[in-house]
Amino acid sequence: MKRLAFRGLRPVTRGARLVTAKRICRLAAAALAALAFHWGAQRAPAQRYAWTIDTFAGGGGTAVLTTLNAPRGVAVDSNGNVYVGDVNNHRVIRIDGATKNSSVFAGTTGTSGFSGDGGAATSAQLHEPYGVAVDSAGNVYIADTGNRRLRRVTISTGNISTFAGTGSVGNHNAFRTSATFSWIYDVAADSSNNLYIADRTNSLVRLLTASTGQVSNFFGPSVGGRPLGAPEGVGLDSSGNLWAADQNGNHVFKRTSAGTGSHFAGSLTFGGGFAGDGGAATAARINQPTDAAADSSGNVYIADSGNNRIRRVDTSGNISTFAGTGSASSTGDGGAASSATLNSPEKLALDSSDNIYIGERGGNRVRKIDAAGIISTIAGLGPTAVGDGAAA
Repeated sequence: MKRLAFRGLRPVTRGARLVTAKRICRLAAAALAALAFHWGAQRAPAQRYAWTIDTFAGGGGTAVLTTLNAPRGVAVDSNGNVYVGDVNNHRVIRIDGATKNSSVFAGTTGTSGFSGDGGAATSAQLHEPYGVAVDSAGNVYIADTGNRRLRRVTISTGNISTFAGTGSVGNHNAFRTSATFSWIYDVAADSSNNLYIADRTNSLVRLLTASTGQVSNFFGPSVGGRPLGAPEGVGLDSSGNLWAADQNGNHVFKRTSAGTGSHFAGSLTFGGGFAGDGGAATAARINQPTDAAADSSGNVYIADSGNNRIRRVDTSGNISTFAGTGSASSTGDGGAASSATLNSPEKLALDSSDNIYIGERGGNRVRKIDAAGIISTIAGLGPTAVGDGAAA
């Protein structure tokens, strides 16, 4: 019987050496990338994309080939694994810090709903997971926004459970599984595993105390006489200071570890816009900020989503543009972040080396800015937004 052979993948002549599986993978990856580019061009012929494949932290991983649909939340654990809230695919993906490959960590790709508590997270259903956080034990918390719950994946078992919230709309402070929330847009964990929850429509940051399991109001609904209108993102530093990004108010507020709240960035006079680089952050104009995060030196980074930029506030309180030119696109990989373009950067996370990870919702990518200021894409094919559960 004749054996069939594919030109370029298998030799036709008898006795010739078989190609390796590695070459087959390379050819398949190239074909997928070319097909995705062609599809994107057909969908939007007036827009062109530069398909630069950059792995992160070296290695030969395939995370960049993952298709994402409006990624937002990002978190990094102590081993360098990156977790991404792939919102419109209703899943969380995990990019392995060692292999640079990705896998579905929680949720059923493309299917929204609420199910699966007590079982494997990969068989559960989520509904628009906007935020993710990791505690000191490596457990992952998911802001299951559409289900008005906080879910937890226990890292040792891979099983998922509802950690807080009943699924009903409200603002009831109680033990975590009896508490109610409105829209949970983000979550952050401190070194004691206390959780800070951005309850957007309630204009609050809620605190879930690890030692008691009790939920309480921590920050808002007003700060210094100013409303905390729509807290979209929360960030912490190692000293326990917290920043809340008020998307609707075009401000960022700060609460110190001593409990003092203050206005941190964004003009209180002129509202949204873009202005003020080189001057005081409190006088600058920012546009729909969606997150804030601090590095090990005390600089604070703001996802200035409406301006398609990442702004940085230094320890003197002055603001500058750290990444993005203002153009809504996803170019510049391999070069300086200040010359690159971003497309609706929504969420931020920093690792122990102060590398910055960005959930770029409009670009359907996760971008990374290393400590030298060089930007790359670590996941997402860009304009394609089909979640198939394949390796990233």
